[in-house]
Amino acid sequence: MNKVPQFRTNINNELRMKQDYIFAYSFGDGFTEHLYGFDLIIKNFIEVTLYYSGFQLEEQQEILEEVPKPVWDFIEYVDKNELTLSEYSFDTGLCISDISSQQVFLNWNGKSYFISVEGTSELYFTEKEKEEWKIQFKKLLIFLENLALKKRKKLVNKKTQ
Repeated sequence: MNKVPQFRTNINNELRMKQDYIFAYSFGDGFTEHLYGFDLIIKNFIEVTLYYSGFQLEEQQEILEEVPKPVWDFIEYVDKNELTLSEYSFDTGLCISDISSQQVFLNWNGKSYFISVEGTSELYFTEKEKEEWKIQFKKLLIFLENLALKKRKKLVNKKTQ
């Protein structure tokens, strides 16, 4: 996706988001027919942009008028409830895989968070992992993944028409 701004950076061999961004979400559907990619990037609360495209699919960019409510709800949760870790990853980070992957970046209150999930939003936490932030994160992830898949379907349907 050529239009997507480079919001990621590598600091001390750790993947982070550049400080001039607030929030970013990336979805890739893995090594599939369309090699679909989707990004939602919030540079400030005025600039909220979606980018999505795939192999032999049209490249799209949409500017949103406001931050989607589930994203805003998660940011508000983090604002009121500091996350206990600076990084939480369900996998090893960036890789080429035949399954989907998702990344959430957040710069808030002077801290940077990076959460990487390999697979879909069907996260299963053990009884020990029922912290409230994970419940809030799962709600966010379900919304974002559904948005990404809705945009994917739009592009695939457009191609087949």
